[in-house]
Amino acid sequence: MRKWLVVSLVLMLVSSLVFGNVSISFSQKKYNEAPMLAELVKAGKLPPVENRLPNKPFVVGPGVLVKKEDLPDWTVGKYGGIFRSVCLNPNLDWNLRDACFEKILSAPAFSTGPLTGNIAEDFRVSADNRIFTLRLREGLKWSDGQPVTTEDVRFAYEDVLLNKEITPVFPVDYRSGGTVNGTPMKLKIIDKYTFRIEFDKPYGRFLLVLGLGYRPRWGTYDTLLKPSHYLKQFHIKYTPIEKIRPLLKEYGYSDQEWWRLFQLKDVPLANICERRAIGFPTLTPWIRVDSPTNIIAFERNPYYFKVDIAGNQLPYVDRYESIVVTDPANLPMTILSGKVNFNRDMIDWDKVSLYRENEQKIGARIDLNLVTHNAPIGLFINYGNSDPVWRKVTHDVRFRKAISYAINRKQLADILYLGMAKPSRWFNSEFDPQKANKLLDDMGMNKRDTEGWRIGPDGKTFEFPIVYAVQGGYWEKAVQLVVEYLQAVGIKATMKQVTTSLLSEMVKANQLKATIDWLNDMDWPYLVDDYNPVRREGYLASPQWNLFLRTGGKEGEKPPEWIIELYNLDRDAAKINPATQRAELFEKRFAKWMKENNIVFPLIGQAVNPMIVPFNVGNWPRSGTAQAAQMAAEQVFFK
Repeated sequence: MRKWLVVSLVLMLVSSLVFGNVSISFSQKKYNEAPMLAELVKAGKLPPVENRLPNKPFVVGPGVLVKKEDLPDWTVGKYGGIFRSVCLNPNLDWNLRDACFEKILSAPAFSTGPLTGNIAEDFRVSADNRIFTLRLREGLKWSDGQPVTTEDVRFAYEDVLLNKEITPVFPVDYRSGGTVNGTPMKLKIIDKYTFRIEFDKPYGRFLLVLGLGYRPRWGTYDTLLKPSHYLKQFHIKYTPIEKIRPLLKEYGYSDQEWWRLFQLKDVPLANICERRAIGFPTLTPWIRVDSPTNIIAFERNPYYFKVDIAGNQLPYVDRYESIVVTDPANLPMTILSGKVNFNRDMIDWDKVSLYRENEQKIGARIDLNLVTHNAPIGLFINYGNSDPVWRKVTHDVRFRKAISYAINRKQLADILYLGMAKPSRWFNSEFDPQKANKLLDDMGMNKRDTEGWRIGPDGKTFEFPIVYAVQGGYWEKAVQLVVEYLQAVGIKATMKQVTTSLLSEMVKANQLKATIDWLNDMDWPYLVDDYNPVRREGYLASPQWNLFLRTGGKEGEKPPEWIIELYNLDRDAAKINPATQRAELFEKRFAKWMKENNIVFPLIGQAVNPMIVPFNVGNWPRSGTAQAAQMAAEQVFFK
């Protein structure tokens, strides 16, 4: 009997550690903290660690944040050190942003489970996938030490999502079925820590919004959970306009534009690298702190809610910084100067050999064991651009298939990734310029101008302008190659580089015709929906199409039938729990449609993702995706 009891207790402990929700004692809940925080406690500037953690912290151990097969030698880490990254955008470093993404629920990144609590300690889903009941961790605190309760959920729902000035359009993720015309969710507060979200139709994919797998919006908590104690000071329901007016004047807003100030002060996790995030309460492992303009800096959050299996409050690393480089040409010099020890996405493949030869000079090694989480780059055609000639040509599936045949993906892989990449499994990757030419001829584009470019249906030279912003070191070369491939079959392709802010403005104004961007086709169709016209508004779909569907045809413009099929495919996927046999059956249907319609163009499938990591890095995966490793940066340490 005693032996059985001991075995049972051991099994319970192991199970609890695996699912990250164990209640642990650590010698009467004796937790450990970083030396820099211990000094603040000693000086009376910070409460003891036991008072900063929730009653039941999230416990990190083997297989919790990264799958065991990818990180078989997980171990308890050590405190200290600085992660140093590099970026091109003064308002965004993906490395820092991804390390700070926290979700309501948790699962190893890019997987369908196991799904456990995270910010929410526990959750339940109704059998019909309509009702989601969640319980927050009791004692959980924002980074400024204020308690997290369902008042923060109620505020986010009633005073932000339902406020037409702050949120003119209710977000699609929180509509029934995840569709633009779905009924908005209903919220019911049960008690101080428990709340319920209800939909009028099955919405199994809402688990992705809460934290399963991967999303373009990353499933972060900040739509459902906001620091109400901080944001109420900018909301006229809670603060008289007389008190808000001085700030409104400072930013040049009128009294009626109070909601603009509120939006500015409410910082989504996607914007956490911006300077306006300094002082904003979060639940992330690191928080944005003041720094010179050429540095994005984060320091550990003293109220972070996770501990390791030995009771050490995470994260292990004290500080996370990124050097802002305005010119991509200066990236190699910055890296070779030894200023970078932790980075992905800023390493050109043609520089990998150079960096590997100079690892001692850099002070870090180049890791080639992990792969990209996405295509990692795709060509997008905006089928909703208002130009009628553009629509007539690009809506013809023969044109889209011709584009695909014209792209030499093997050469792209050889040049951009030294051959260490695979084609996308969702599309025909065959390179055949002859087939491309025949398809273009057959659709009526067989005539050419005096320079040899194909003539469009309006009798004028058809142009294919690719407007893009550099978001990765190799992007410019990728665009150059695509332009060459299209020109080789008679399409007058051009390229124009713009700033990320200008590109964003063009997307919102529906001015793009073609561009390149990140394309996550690895986790289609239920862990990510980069193919969705709603997600890719301005990239492959017109905002007017989404407006038409959202208003039931009362406003906007009706999309073409083949685009409506895509909306319907996504609607059907949204009903399904991603980890079921039904999901596998849906995948076959999805794959068939994608191959027949060829709406997007992954230039590469999965590729090795070169990374700069410290020589003495601990808890770093041996396999899997690079982004999954960085999204678990709180468990990474310097040995």
